[in-house]
Amino acid sequence: MSGLGNQAKIKNLTEIAWQYRSTDPKLSLLILSEAKNQMKLSGSNYYEAFLLNTLGVVYANLGISDSSFYFFKKAKEVSFRENDSVQMGYSLNNLGEYYFRSGIVSIALENIYASYRIFEALNHPRGIAYALNDLGELYTASGDYQKALKYLQRAEKIRLEISDKSGYAKTLINIATVHEKQNMFDTAKAIFEKAFKVSAEANFIKGKSEIDAGRATIYFKEGKYYEALERRKQSLKLDLQIRSKRGEIINYNEIGLIYFKLGDIDTASRYFYKALDESEKSGYRELLLTAYSNLITLAINKKDYFLAYQLQKKYSD
Repeated sequence: MSGLGNQAKIKNLTEIAWQYRSTDPKLSLLILSEAKNQMKLSGSNYYEAFLLNTLGVVYANLGISDSSFYFFKKAKEVSFRENDSVQMGYSLNNLGEYYFRSGIVSIALENIYASYRIFEALNHPRGIAYALNDLGELYTASGDYQKALKYLQRAEKIRLEISDKSGYAKTLINIATVHEKQNMFDTAKAIFEKAFKVSAEANFIKGKSEIDAGRATIYFKEGKYYEALERRKQSLKLDLQIRSKRGEIINYNEIGLIYFKLGDIDTASRYFYKALDESEKSGYRELLLTAYSNLITLAINKKDYFLAYQLQKKYSD
């Protein structure tokens, strides 16, 4: 890249880092560090908001929530200062995701809707699809499946049209999840299968992990605990491979539940405590609360009421 201008180098490095955000976030950080050095050398801040948003996403994938929030906020400030509407839209969407994962739903909605309005005004299909997909996830979590499907199907159409294969796979996974949550297992399985094929074509490892997790959830609901355990462990393996901290913690909690159903209380406890420990380190509050809830249930099951009381006090803090 010696023949390229500094701005082109910064842009290219940040775009390369973006491609590694999920598959190898540590490598992504190294590339972004090089981009930051180029920015200092050039004295140009033209792609600063893009770089900051990418840093935020990488730190979110690594489970370092405080850092991700810092960079998203910084990206918002810089994009406003530089009148960069596209990166303003992405920073708002990213902040919305952060608030959603932190359990602050009203502020999450406010940010994602603001992002959507910006992308609509810009006629920016990729950004519109991002916002629609995240709105679909949010309404799925709140149990408004009809509204979730409305947003997700719009995102699906756009992502197919613009050939965003990993995004298309992600939205298919979310649509499958909406059906799974309504116990429409045959439909969910068929959509997961379609999403798997798209993920394989795109080498979207995170997609494969989420599909394994989704299939495990269906097996669990069907009472097929050993099949569920196999899928969950495969999902965990992939999440550890790509350092997806959120996926890792979700799998610890869910594997613990499967062992609990199988009557292996000690193994269940180990997985729940692992989820608790990693949640505390990374700042994923809703996953932390899930781990506490699971451990309280486990303690009551063992008739260890003092432990249950101690855990409940921490859960309520």
